[in-house]
Amino acid sequence: MKILLINNYYYARGGAEVHLLALEEMLKSHGHEVTVFSMQNEKNLRNEDFWPEYNDKKPKNLFKYFYNFEAKKCIRKMLENKTFDICHIHNINFHLSFSIISEIKKKNIPIVMTTHDYSIIGPNYNRNKRWNPFHFKNIILIKEFIFRKIFFSFKKNIDAFICPSKFIKNQLESRGFKNLHVIYNFTNISSKEQNSQTDDYFLYFGRLSKEKGLVEFIKILKDLNGDFQFYIVGDGDQRSKIEKLIHKLNFENKIKLLGYKPQDQLFKIIEKAKFIVVPSLCDEVCNMAIIESICLKRPVLAVNLGGNTELSKLDKSVLIYDFKNSKDTLDKINYLMYDNKLTNNINNIFTSAHYYENLVKVYNNALTVNN
Repeated sequence: MKILLINNYYYARGGAEVHLLALEEMLKSHGHEVTVFSMQNEKNLRNEDFWPEYNDKKPKNLFKYFYNFEAKKCIRKMLENKTFDICHIHNINFHLSFSIISEIKKKNIPIVMTTHDYSIIGPNYNRNKRWNPFHFKNIILIKEFIFRKIFFSFKKNIDAFICPSKFIKNQLESRGFKNLHVIYNFTNISSKEQNSQTDDYFLYFGRLSKEKGLVEFIKILKDLNGDFQFYIVGDGDQRSKIEKLIHKLNFENKIKLLGYKPQDQLFKIIEKAKFIVVPSLCDEVCNMAIIESICLKRPVLAVNLGGNTELSKLDKSVLIYDFKNSKDTLDKINYLMYDNKLTNNINNIFTSAHYYENLVKVYNNALTVNN
């Protein structure tokens, strides 16, 4: 097949982009011809001439947040020179925008969309539990959502939706969405033996942003008895705030900010960790950190939100805690540090082979319906 993949970013910015890059590689390995449409960005793995400029959200570019005419023009020009069997959309809201959809529909190309967040059903796109609707950025999100709801319908323009968890499928289904297919995110990590030779640290890896809940989690650690080592891998706009908090709590010898690490180095750090922490204060759809940790045979302590509980039922090494209950959080940290008896299940649900098998079914069904 000739497949067009579309996403706002083309570098490993977050879980959605990690998934996109792995998906591109997987599709090519099965002999498909894959083209990516994204925005120009200095962080991208590569940039193409037919991609629109990055929407930096400066006041002069604010309308692009709602409707990106440049992206519409760029994809129209590209579609004049290329043909595709299927279009697979990931995250486009707020940057590329829904402006590009009409150009794809004109070419009668079936459109499949993976729902990495909740932006198609609400302005609080990651369902942050600390979301403030009166914050300036969030006021813009609300206005964008209202604008989109008036002028565009994902229900009518997308042929099939891939839901990375039953949790988000249920959210969409309750709002009248059809053609929903649950396929959990995958990883290319080969299954490993349980590592019994771990170091004494527990680990967070991922983006350092507000909704990831690191500030709140670190504050709970001040009540943790005994010594501990907590490593944080990643970068983001909350780094400075986290550094100040570490200094305020006198945790310089207990918490280490390691910054961004390439994947090979990151996986070695994960394999040596006692357990992995996923403290996000939002409804994660299908957290990639959990899936990667499962495949690297590391236990996970995850907050009881979104699709996390669902993943814990699929693999016994994922332990859920109540983010509103600090005692429950501390008890489970102590359990994983000193008494852990959790073991991984043996299943293939997060493999690329399982994902590909189900993805092709969705593609073929979309092609059949569209014709």
